[in-house]
Amino acid sequence: MGTTEEIKRGRIAPYFLALADSCSEYSGKIFSFVIWPLFIVIVIEVIARRIFGSPTSWVMVLSRFLFGGYFLIGGAYCLLKNAHPAMPLIRDRLKPRNKAILDLFSSTLFFLFCAFFLWETVGICWETTLRDERAFEAWRAPRWPYMWLVPLATVLLILQGVAQFIRTLRHFSKGDQE
Repeated sequence: MGTTEEIKRGRIAPYFLALADSCSEYSGKIFSFVIWPLFIVIVIEVIARRIFGSPTSWVMVLSRFLFGGYFLIGGAYCLLKNAHPAMPLIRDRLKPRNKAILDLFSSTLFFLFCAFFLWETVGICWETTLRDERAFEAWRAPRWPYMWLVPLATVLLILQGVAQFIRTLRHFSKGDQE
């Protein structure tokens, strides 16, 4: 890493920002390809059900697992690209410095939520893994690999959230009054 002096002078932040952005970028792009197996699995189900009159018992579980991973891991990528839904009614009317203050406040709430969520989900995932918990459907697929995507996605969200917080803090400290 770097020395305390490098951290004080702000030389470490660009490396952290690049790391957080690249983690979000690559995880989002890699998991974006999960949509293709999901598409294939659903097409198989439609063909089996409509043409052969024989629905499958495994498609619902697998499609839930695939879409869940796709949805969860994509959260950090959406945060990187500012693609999460927002309520612009009040925020768009504020000056840049006031927007930064609002963003810093909402980031604090975001981190509190993510910390609590991470704490709870790791405990749940650990118990699920130890019990080798399985889906209730006939396929009886193990749930624990899928369950661990929740804390992983939360860590990626926190990482990207810290990067966004640093950027907002820099903007706030510059004192832009535009």
